[in-house]
Amino acid sequence: MRRLRRRAALAARLLGWGTGFSVGGCRALLRNLSAPPISSETCRVESLQGLLDHERADAAELTSLIEWVPVVEPISIRAGELGRRWMSSHSGIGAAPE
Repeated sequence: MRRLRRRAALAARLLGWGTGFSVGGCRALLRNLSAPPISSETCRVESLQGLLDHERADAAELTSLIEWVPVVEPISIRAGELGRRWMSSHSGIGAAPE
């Protein structure tokens, strides 16, 4: 059960959904979207680095359903602008999931 919660938490965290999503539910939702969700490579690294070995296969399946984009200069500049604008009123905003 712990593994299941951790994998569901990974998917929810990657997509910014919070908690309460099962792995199967995340998988079904991702496969039924009209376009894949987009997330940064930074978020992928931050999310995957804490996985246990036996969790990696399911995480790989879920992350394969997401379009990953590099954080290039224009994106990082805009993210910095948005962070400065919104961080004080939205404490959950950060460079990547914690």
